[in-house]
Amino acid sequence: MFDRQATLVLVSTLLLAQFPWAVLPAHATSDKPTDTAPLAFSTAPPAEPTAEPSPMPDLLEGETPQPLPEPLPTATPAPPSLFDEDWDMPVDFGIYTLGGWMRPDLSALNQKLGEQNFQPFARDQFSLGGGMQLGFGSLMTEFQGAINLSLPAVNSEYITSQSTGFGLFNLGFILRPTRDLRIYPLLGVGMGFVDLQFTQRNSVIDFDSFLKTPGRQGQISSFTLLLNAGLGLDYYFRFIDDFGFRLGLRGGWLWSPIQSNFWQVSNLFSNSDSNNSSLAVPGGPNVGMTGPYIQVLLGF
Repeated sequence: MFDRQATLVLVSTLLLAQFPWAVLPAHATSDKPTDTAPLAFSTAPPAEPTAEPSPMPDLLEGETPQPLPEPLPTATPAPPSLFDEDWDMPVDFGIYTLGGWMRPDLSALNQKLGEQNFQPFARDQFSLGGGMQLGFGSLMTEFQGAINLSLPAVNSEYITSQSTGFGLFNLGFILRPTRDLRIYPLLGVGMGFVDLQFTQRNSVIDFDSFLKTPGRQGQISSFTLLLNAGLGLDYYFRFIDDFGFRLGLRGGWLWSPIQSNFWQVSNLFSNSDSNNSSLAVPGGPNVGMTGPYIQVLLGF
């Protein structure tokens, strides 16, 4: 019995040394005899297992597994910014015409006219003018001018026409929600004026009398400092690439910080003195152009 077991152990040791993958049945080391067939050993190497990708990297002993980094999100285009600039044309030049409504403060002037039995001027007036814009990126500079027209005031002897107007230099900052839409707050400073023109009426004279004293019309004017604060928006309608027109809307407030009562005569009723245009007219009312305005702009 001992010789048989020793022989099996020796053979198994030699086989395992020569063929490490050999499989030895469990009853080969048993103390009990067996009548089974001689041992059969496989000489073919075992199939290598298919390697599967490991979701986690190899860890050292005692190391805590770390989660894999999440994939980066797909880049999406950034939404348009109010501060985006049209880099295709950082320098922008344009001209425009405007029409709109304005309500200057003429209460002192109407009171003075009422004392001489003139009808008061209407407070709501129609504005007509234009301007020129020059933009550098988001900075806008502008020269703007307009006149305001209203119905004339009359009494028994004269017809009085009134016109107010202004010239402004404005600075604005352009915000661009889209390529063609602009929103811009602006501040400005300039001068405003009030003109009164008196024309004699209901007076019939002969031709010789008219030639002797043709000065039947006079005009007095006053000027005042003017400040402007407003907000505008416009949209550029494109026909072909960068060619089109711009349509806009603007509103704001004009303010005369110092109302003027300095009036000058532009033309006296008698033209015998050619220097009459330099004469001052004392005792005039304090006038300014303080009031709101709304304008519609059409430009190129």
